[in-house]
Amino acid sequence: MRDGTLVLLWGLESDPPLAAVREQLHSLGVANEFVDQRKILDTDVQLNVGESIDASLRIRKREIDLNEVTAIYVRPYDSYQLPEIANAGPQSLGWQHATEVDDILASWSENHFGVRCQSAGSHGFQQFKTNISCSKFRVLVLAFLRP
Repeated sequence: MRDGTLVLLWGLESDPPLAAVREQLHSLGVANEFVDQRKILDTDVQLNVGESIDASLRIRKREIDLNEVTAIYVRPYDSYQLPEIANAGPQSLGWQHATEVDDILASWSENHFGVRCQSAGSHGFQQFKTNISCSKFRVLVLAFLRP
């Protein structure tokens, strides 16, 4: 992690604004982890709430300690609208798993960074409102201002 900054990106890899931020972070050498919603069925989130909140994320064999995240850029869609989840139906384990992962990550984002994910669309995927939160705000400002 360069200078202790770790940015978590959450959404669809094909989303142009999210991809642009990711590219800028890479070009600036800013450590980041990408949570691609298309891998939702391979994603597990652990959230332990006590005197503090400990959170971790596992995507296949990759582990992410969410306690190390210092900034987030989130553009999640409703995972249950991804074709493989939608086709399985609301009673399926896949649908339930996707909803739980979305809910836990949204709750963690709100509790840890004050970022609230809200549905913004009504057709196809429901895009959530874009949110940026960063304890090292300069990093993301540079990511957006750099040509």
